[in-house]
Amino acid sequence: MKAQHEIKESRSIYMIYILLFALFLFKMFFYAYEINDYPDQEAQLSYVVYMEEHPLTMIPEFGKIKMTTAKEIRHEKDADMTGGTELKKETETCYLGHPPFYYQFLQMCDVVTIEQGHIYADLIKIYHINIFITAFTMTILLCIGFWQLSKAHAHCAMHFMYVVICTSLPLYGYVGSGINNDNFCNLGMAVFLAGLLCYFEIGRCYRTYWLIAAGSLLCFFSKLTSGLIVFIVCAAMVLLEFWKNKNWKIICNPYFVSTLPCYLLIGSYFALLYAEYGTI
Repeated sequence: MKAQHEIKESRSIYMIYILLFALFLFKMFFYAYEINDYPDQEAQLSYVVYMEEHPLTMIPEFGKIKMTTAKEIRHEKDADMTGGTELKKETETCYLGHPPFYYQFLQMCDVVTIEQGHIYADLIKIYHINIFITAFTMTILLCIGFWQLSKAHAHCAMHFMYVVICTSLPLYGYVGSGINNDNFCNLGMAVFLAGLLCYFEIGRCYRTYWLIAAGSLLCFFSKLTSGLIVFIVCAAMVLLEFWKNKNWKIICNPYFVSTLPCYLLIGSYFALLYAEYGTI
């Protein structure tokens, strides 16, 4: 009887994760197809257009990123919902100053085309890409919660509460389904969190340090505020390790050394940015 009860509870837990994740996906597609209007969308699109015009730029000339607005939307009424939005440039300068790598990623996904002076953005493709990024981020968070709660032999209700909290964060599905560099930032934070858990549970290994490095890279190259949060957490971990063990083994090991290129890349970008603009 006990074994049957455990099997039923396990099935219930799996169903909770699957159904609520499916509901989260449904919400994102609903927002994309029925609302399709997001905060800062014009500014974000303007940045992507600039990267389409300057695909090899590492340090954008922010003063030359001009705002774009939609001229007309052409949607084909078919099952694929493919279409294009023609954009026109304004004289106003775009107010975004984030690192360009999220926008370079979208540019490489061929979401903006420039033909004979006309600019077209495939908004549906942009929404699908961001839905995938957000869904992948949510998958990481749900997997982390599932393993942690399962190890603690938590009741089914605790799993339910955790999944509801994650999938029902106000406006997360809404913002996550649109064009927004926060989607890369959230992915970086999820990867960084996975790295922290590996460090506290497994200890020093390549997987731990590369998860932390990859998460840090995504955070810094998405938004400086998220990068600073990661930096503060890492600095606190290093200082705490030194205070407890009176050594620097947390960074004086081959695992950390192997990830140094990631941190040098971060430092190089902001050093070049400071050299160009006198600010980061």
